[in-house]
Amino acid sequence: MNNKIEQFWNSLYSRGISSKKELVREMIRIKLTEDPIENSDLHQKDITADQLYDIMKNITEAELGDFPEDRDFFQEIYRLAKEIDLQVFTIQTYKHDRMGTMIAPIHLTDYMEELIEQQGVNTVLITDAEKSLIGLKKNIEKSKHIQFTLTSENKMTFLLLKLIFKRFDNTCVKHQSIYKKLLMPERFDLVLCLPVFGVKFDQEEVSNKYMTRESEGIAVENLLEVIDHHGKLFVIVPARFTFSGGGFEQIRHEIMTQYSLESIYTLPEGTFRPYTGIKTYMLGIANEAVLNVKLGHLALEEETFKLKDQKKIPKTEFNKYSDWRVELFLSKNQDDLQKFKQSAVQKIKLKDIADIFRGKSVMKKDIQPGKIHILNISNIEDGHIVFEHMDTIDEEERKIKRYELLEHDLVITCRGTINKVAVYKGSQKCVIASANIMVIRFKEAVMSDYVKIFMESPLGRTMIKSFQRGSTVMNINPKDIGEMEVPIANLAEQKAIVAEYLHENKLYIETIKKAEQRWAIQQQEIFEKILK
Repeated sequence: MNNKIEQFWNSLYSRGISSKKELVREMIRIKLTEDPIENSDLHQKDITADQLYDIMKNITEAELGDFPEDRDFFQEIYRLAKEIDLQVFTIQTYKHDRMGTMIAPIHLTDYMEELIEQQGVNTVLITDAEKSLIGLKKNIEKSKHIQFTLTSENKMTFLLLKLIFKRFDNTCVKHQSIYKKLLMPERFDLVLCLPVFGVKFDQEEVSNKYMTRESEGIAVENLLEVIDHHGKLFVIVPARFTFSGGGFEQIRHEIMTQYSLESIYTLPEGTFRPYTGIKTYMLGIANEAVLNVKLGHLALEEETFKLKDQKKIPKTEFNKYSDWRVELFLSKNQDDLQKFKQSAVQKIKLKDIADIFRGKSVMKKDIQPGKIHILNISNIEDGHIVFEHMDTIDEEERKIKRYELLEHDLVITCRGTINKVAVYKGSQKCVIASANIMVIRFKEAVMSDYVKIFMESPLGRTMIKSFQRGSTVMNINPKDIGEMEVPIANLAEQKAIVAEYLHENKLYIETIKKAEQRWAIQQQEIFEKILK
């Protein structure tokens, strides 16, 4: 790391200026002040602290607010910042930011460069361009024949981009939010977007304007309107965009009917850590017809994205699906999936036949002797609930009533590293689910054991996994799992299948138990022979 950057940080830290936003703001203030001085008759060495301070106030305070310290301190950090590159400083400052600005890794920016080269375009729009700072300047320098438009919704990052690209004739920076109707008449050959994930806008703000309140959905709707006749939009979205119902389902339908989904690629696990660990996809959307939809995984090899397991699905076939869960199309259980889709058996979404909710969040400090027993992941073994060693809490039953398990509730893990399913058969104890467990409570004539059997099958596990929002650590939302289709036979068939399953499972357990007992006896006899 540049020692000057550390010195600059430390100088500001000493005055209580410590947040990343404040650090970047003061560097922008200095660079804004520096620009007119460089283009004037003033000499850097001769300028006084008073002159420097007055120039800074006149140029920056309307945009950035008052400088929080005195003129001598400003002169000190101004001189310190002379040799610091603004782009490098910003990247280093936000490098390990877990809460604020997301900076895309260099391999993603390089992949975007490949997209620009492959498409053979003349105009490119890069939205929220501050997220692509690593490698962006290099990419634009290499493509002098292309006209770039960069946007940022934040005033400070808009000024940042203006400063970094002020000498680039082929680059225009606009103060524009992609989460509102775009105020630009241009249409672009290529649009690259890494939106904010998971921000919900007020209903009044988006009512009757957009199909969803979610930031990534609104961004896609707005950007589809600015791609040219032969243009394309490449946008990175979280997993739920590909399978959630409601507004996201409407957007997917709009893309398939009014535009063309050209490609969906999964991004490697941890691409945006430490900012987020959620599973993400890159969608390619074209403004003209395509024959096939390309699916695949972008794998990270030697700091470069490589496309793996690419598969083409005819658009006519892909259109039969209401969601875009890539994992299903690329699954080893593809034959079973096709049979399931094409079979005559009735299929119903869980949300249409059950209430689905997550259990109660219980802190470690709340665990104590009490009458309320907690069902956690460790209490589910081999498809059965084990009541021994359950944690307990001391709480009034009326306060936990909504989480109390009822007989025949289907429970499924929604966090952790392994998927477990079980049916609650009832107990004299009061048992509630923890926040690591989802409860599926059927409203109609559906046997919980029947659905459990399906969920335990290779096909069922593949389908459950496709709803994970997390990458390595499982994270499934109750609303998402509600979109899962399950086969529903008539009640007589369900009973017959469940009875056969339970009978065979009982034989299996008894056989294992007998084998373990026999092995224990044989082991002991062998050990005794050694001692003779």
